[in-house]
Amino acid sequence: MRPITAIDYVEFFGESLRDPERARDLYSRAQAAQEPTAKIIMHQTARLVSLADWMSAAAPSRPALKIFFYVVLAEAVAKLASAFTGKGESRRHVQEFFERYCSPESRAQLERSFRRTRNGAQLFMSAPEAVDVLYNVRNDVAHRGLYFTFNLLDPGLPATITPYEGESLEAHLSPEALRQIVVLAAARAAESHLAAGGCCRSRESEEIWTCRRRALRG
Repeated sequence: MRPITAIDYVEFFGESLRDPERARDLYSRAQAAQEPTAKIIMHQTARLVSLADWMSAAAPSRPALKIFFYVVLAEAVAKLASAFTGKGESRRHVQEFFERYCSPESRAQLERSFRRTRNGAQLFMSAPEAVDVLYNVRNDVAHRGLYFTFNLLDPGLPATITPYEGESLEAHLSPEALRQIVVLAAARAAESHLAAGGCCRSRESEEIWTCRRRALRG
């Protein structure tokens, strides 16, 4: 395995985005920008996702460890993109990462990630509920060392049953699919930052985004 200090960022994003030219252009623009946030987002993405990849060898069939790195990355990117310098508010920023930077296709995928039984009916969780599941699994790993119970979709199966907070969920999301969702969203965050002139969101744009988020949640 390649050391974390020897990652080829263009190669990483080229493979993940399945578009080497887009990856080369994005990284070139991030490197050329005077404000370094987009480049930091890309570096942190490649590093943390690579650590998650290494869990396949270090702890096979333990997807909670991969989820840990993906959620850490989601929080880091959201805070970088918004120039957040405070403490806490982790869950809010993780939700913002998936809500703001995921493509419509990725959000549709999140909406069919987990299914549970309520009052005799099997219902898929909403995208924010699915993100909460991932966030709570991250907390179990970080604060309890509990990495060996939660499962994602096993290859070749229509669904995988996993324990979660005293109940069982049907997992329809594979580790590979979650990886792709996270990398694509992080790339979109870097592109969005560059498109805005490399500037972090202003108070006015933050207020507009907060109102939009509330409207989306009803």
